[in-house]
Amino acid sequence: MAEKYTYQELLEMWKRTPERQYEVAISKIIEAINLTNGQIYVSWSGGADSTFLLYLVSSVWKELKPNIPLNVVFADTTNECREIYKFVESFPTYLKDLFPLK
Repeated sequence: MAEKYTYQELLEMWKRTPERQYEVAISKIIEAINLTNGQIYVSWSGGADSTFLLYLVSSVWKELKPNIPLNVVFADTTNECREIYKFVESFPTYLKDLFPLK
């Protein structure tokens, strides 16, 4: 279950440096992978936020679960423009080249 934060706690989170935000994100990804023994799926729409999340998860996955395929689900809302579909076809290859993933 997700934690609930107070308004003040959220304001404090937004004050974090980008480097600290990155560290927190990586630690949360590691925690999720370890808590689920790697039984996770990344929902990916091809947009900026989910692409960045997929990139971060991939970078951690190659270290923790190098011999297990990473489960990625493309969330096709049918509202995507043509360029998103092209990107969705090419980005996984980029990730596999960057982080030798299965």
